Amino acid sequence: MSIARTILSDFYIDRLANLEMIIRDLYEDLPRVMPQIFNERNVKGSMFKTSGYSGLGLYSEVGEGADIQTDDPVQGFDAQFIPLKHGSGFKMTAEMMDDDLDQIAKDYTTHLGNSEVQTQETQAAALFNNGFSGGTAIPDGEQFFSGSHPLAKAGGTWRNQPSTSADLSITSLEQAMIDMADWVSDAGLKIAIRPRILLIPTELWWLAQRLLNSEQLPQSANNDINPARDFVTPIKWEYLTDSDAFFLGSDKNMHKLFWGWKLKGEFGRQFNEKNQTLEVYRTYRAIQGVGDARGWYGSPGA
Repeated sequence: MSIARTILSDFYIDRLANLEMIIRDLYEDLPRVMPQIFNERNVKGSMFKTSGYSGLGLYSEVGEGADIQTDDPVQGFDAQFIPLKHGSGFKMTAEMMDDDLDQIAKDYTTHLGNSEVQTQETQAAALFNNGFSGGTAIPDGEQFFSGSHPLAKAGGTWRNQPSTSADLSITSLEQAMIDMADWVSDAGLKIAIRPRILLIPTELWWLAQRLLNSEQLPQSANNDINPARDFVTPIKWEYLTDSDAFFLGSDKNMHKLFWGWKLKGEFGRQFNEKNQTLEVYRTYRAIQGVGDARGWYGSPGA
């Protein structure tokens, strides 16, 4: 369907007398979170591939005169991701453009850009919204947040969610810090990945402010200091759908959460002489995923 004067008749065919205010359905944009937490990469070929390899394990004791034992790395987990195209557009009649006293036609280019940004934020947030169940498995075969991520070389597992799901609190933040400090490499060596951000839905914003900014221990009658004060930086993401879930993330250079661009936003237009309509469209091709879960920790809430 084309945007015609009959659709917005108040401004055209049945133009209102003394029209002084136009509600344009244009508002201040929400802050973009995807670029803050995802590692953006350019996809050179037809797909985005990830793979890895382990390091070496601990030294072994060597007896007098004995040979030193050598160690071998192992191949890590690999996966491939195919960029998908997304797009939208609108059609507008020549009469609509010719009679556009209020420059309404121009607004729809802005609307198209807003829709693109919100589509990308929704796609990015889906990795977290579906990260505990129902999501696509990451390269190691587990969900993004799991209690049984396998260690490729050392054997055994590691976790990036609590053993018992918990709501956001001082206690659950402490447990998250402990669990993250226990992380090891695929070779079984300790690694230094520390939380830097607390990613939360709107519903947890006020609670997060109390937990992270109070001088004394919140949710307690004791006069203890608050060890969580300035522990991490809270980031509110309106696209998170679970009002109880919260996530801790490391610096971007320490995790493998990625957004792969094959084609950033591209405008196109064509005019149909037969019916005198202009079609404007915009597309992009991208893929988002997780190469390795280390660097992110999440709880779905109790």
